[in-house]
Amino acid sequence: MKPEFITFTGIDNWTELYDIHALSLKYPIEWGILFSPKRQGSDPRYPDGDALSRFMWSNLRLSAHLCGAYSDAIMEGRDLEKPPVDFFYFRRIQVNHAEPKPDRIIHFRNGWGKARGIAQTRANQFPADTSVDWLFDRSGGRGETPAATGSSAMPAASRPRTSTASCRCSSRPPVATGSTWRAESGPTTGSTSRSAAPSAKPCSEAAHD
Repeated sequence: MKPEFITFTGIDNWTELYDIHALSLKYPIEWGILFSPKRQGSDPRYPDGDALSRFMWSNLRLSAHLCGAYSDAIMEGRDLEKPPVDFFYFRRIQVNHAEPKPDRIIHFRNGWGKARGIAQTRANQFPADTSVDWLFDRSGGRGETPAATGSSAMPAASRPRTSTASCRCSSRPPVATGSTWRAESGPTTGSTSRSAAPSAKPCSEAAHD
């Protein structure tokens, strides 16, 4: 079973637009961009305004990964006082939080068009809620191989029909550390995608301020 696309998260000020365009022409890739009010433009993994402009006008498939105070505000049902960008440019919005509330993610997403929502799960099984895509990430972005492996990690009756692998990465190179399922209704087939052991320092998004 082939994934719909692969997500590489962590493009930054030093990412060459030409290079990721070339990769996107060969492979179905979603490029994840990290957002944090405390770290934007100062932490290398959180691109500044100039880099964001380049990416958002690139016509690439993008996802926004909201961390720190942005994530807290959404989980508490508060509006972002100063949204960092226009999220209409993103096809998916991931809210990195240890205790995600899918309804809050959906509420936030609804204010920005038709972007799909993504939530993290640190449980042994994927949640039954299919209103958002789920990132199976036991370590909160630290790149640790999950203990839950094999088909028993998710009951066959609960597996969504299609899947998308998701990667967490530092600037270079991308490293796979988790799996995301696209939640759809209808018949279910296939099995979960498992991550490779990390070979570079990953981004710990959930722990970021």
